[in-house]
Amino acid sequence: MKKLTKREIWMLHYLLDFHCVRYMMCNSRGREDGAEKADVHLRISAALCNFILCEGTPRNEDTYKVNECVHPVHDYLANILTDRMDEVIGFPIDRPLHSEEFDEFANKFFQVILDHISEINDLIKETLEETIKPHKLVNPNNFRF
Repeated sequence: MKKLTKREIWMLHYLLDFHCVRYMMCNSRGREDGAEKADVHLRISAALCNFILCEGTPRNEDTYKVNECVHPVHDYLANILTDRMDEVIGFPIDRPLHSEEFDEFANKFFQVILDHISEINDLIKETLEETIKPHKLVNPNNFRF
């Protein structure tokens, strides 16, 4: 994957910022929420898949591709980041976060994602190669009624 431009980094940050802050909140001591944590983690994974796969106007097969990639990306993020936030970004597990800390840790979280964007891109491509080979995507526009 080519290096992201400043504009692409800004757009990715725009797509992920709310979710990253929510992820910090639902992991914060005293506010732990397993259901929201799982939901937000999947939303971050889906946003990354959409960002990497976007090629213009969304089509039905794009949704299929994103759905195929969400869980592998989710699992990759768990390995490199979300299962070890205390080690990777210094996220405090023994005390609640205070207001300004949510943005601080969300930005660190985003930076780790950005540092691994090439690996995430490769994972998505590998996942699609494995899942699309056995069956060809059907383009509904090829059918006439």
